[in-house]
Amino acid sequence: MTHTDVPTPRGLEFSNITKRFGSTVALHEFSLTIRSGELVSLLGPSGCGKTTALRIAAGFEIADHGTVKSGTTDITAMPANRRNMGMVFQSYSLFPHLTVVDNVAFGLKMRKIASRERRQRAMEMLELVRLSNLEDRYPHQLSGGQQQRVALARALAIQPSVLLLDEPLSALDAKVREEVRQEIRLLNKTLGTTTLFVTHDQDEALEISDRICVMNQGRVEQVGTPTEVYDRPANDFVADFVGEMNTLQIDGRSVRIRPERVRLGEASSSMLRGDVVLTTFKGAVVRYVIQLPDGRTLTANHLNEPRQPFRAGQNVGIHIVTNEGEVE
Repeated sequence: MTHTDVPTPRGLEFSNITKRFGSTVALHEFSLTIRSGELVSLLGPSGCGKTTALRIAAGFEIADHGTVKSGTTDITAMPANRRNMGMVFQSYSLFPHLTVVDNVAFGLKMRKIASRERRQRAMEMLELVRLSNLEDRYPHQLSGGQQQRVALARALAIQPSVLLLDEPLSALDAKVREEVRQEIRLLNKTLGTTTLFVTHDQDEALEISDRICVMNQGRVEQVGTPTEVYDRPANDFVADFVGEMNTLQIDGRSVRIRPERVRLGEASSSMLRGDVVLTTFKGAVVRYVIQLPDGRTLTANHLNEPRQPFRAGQNVGIHIVTNEGEVE
């Protein structure tokens, strides 16, 4: 079977899931529907319940209340080994005594797929993750990024109904993390595998997801596309957790403004002014911290351009760009 012959993916649905660990409520009436072929991220701080939700989907934990469906099948009480879920762990969990190709083929062997077919399918998966020339190496001979690609290929080789990823990139350095998350996104689009991705990294969730489910203290705060969650946060928690946010008083009302919506200019060009107290070079972006006359500060992010006219100690004009237009 080639990777173009993969079965039709299934959606995943959580309905009113509650899970307690002693007196701690990890999930409270958690509901989320993931459409077939969709990549949805669970995003939130440590302890918000996102990994618990993933483990309930995998069958590693059983909900105290509520149901989980894969497609139209109720899998709430189904054993983990019957759910056909592909799992990628943060720690890779590769078998050190097996070669790369045998690691990828392991799940197929457990399903009693014939040796020739499982090697063929394992090699197809390695080709997809660009590791087909490393099939005879052992995990200790690979970099962290390569090991994570092997773990991803192993999870995909069984042609899962749903792919579950539990903070799979957190152990990688920044550049490799970016490369592998692009790989995951491309694979999702190529194979159409329904994917649930757990992360506490907002940039990761914004870049990789079709939709994001923002969680806090076991509850869903907002579900939406990356653009919706970033530009139209449902509440203060989402606004503060996803990206940076300035809070200003404009015309007697409180307005929340992203740093990239703050434009700096000559002091004479605006009625709202402040002093640059800090500049931080961040590669493509230069961040300015501005102190206002009342002592409050705001942050402005400007693209890094050859000429940067603003320096620490300089008095600048501040222009705020809201959804309704520019406000001085």
